[in-house]
Amino acid sequence: MIKQYIFLIVWGFVPFISFAQVSEVPYEELINKSNKLAYNFKFDKARALTIKALNEKPERPEAYTQLAQNYLWFYLGTKDPNEFYKFISYSDTAIVKAENLLDKNSNDINLLYLLGNIYKQRAIAFGEKKETLSAFWATKKSVGYFEDVLDLDKSYYSAYGNIGIFEYALSFVPSYLKWALSLTGLSSSKEDGFGKIEKAYKFGKRDRTEMKFHAAKLFDEYLADYNKSIEILKTLTDEYP
Repeated sequence: MIKQYIFLIVWGFVPFISFAQVSEVPYEELINKSNKLAYNFKFDKARALTIKALNEKPERPEAYTQLAQNYLWFYLGTKDPNEFYKFISYSDTAIVKAENLLDKNSNDINLLYLLGNIYKQRAIAFGEKKETLSAFWATKKSVGYFEDVLDLDKSYYSAYGNIGIFEYALSFVPSYLKWALSLTGLSSSKEDGFGKIEKAYKFGKRDRTEMKFHAAKLFDEYLADYNKSIEILKTLTDEYP
């Protein structure tokens, strides 16, 4: 049952990278190019660019997040526990790096958004591993960071979209797990979740690929607007064949 909940988050799951402002463009370019290569499953080339970025700015969390995401994909595809532990290792490092930078500027909105994404990855991983409570607590942490982003900027629409993904998915949690949901204080609503995802799809600047996919998915399964779903998916298949 919990696997159904987590599958809804994972289906169409794509990498997500956000940046605090940095003075050197090459680091950001390396991460973005690595990201696009990963979308097309060119993982060796993607990893090479990510390692180059990591060596260039080892204090930054983005490269570690990118590596963690790739190992998460490998774990989801193979169920190999070694891939899970590699994911956790890079994820832990990304959290430490991000928190260290956040200590210097607690209102760094891009770092807060990045931490929300890191914990979203962890929710997916723990859910797949059937560690239900860990998945819920990671979800709570993720939503908390996205809410922090919105406290600073109500127009940061991609944060709404990420919260919406959880709200929609959590509406499928079976009744015998409702106690865990109430324990974490998380909300669940198909309608609210769709509304937030649609808002992010229309107006969000971050994670455009992910928001497009989730919007397409919900236009299909929630609204039965198949033509709109196909229209959105076509733009994704054109970009990432």
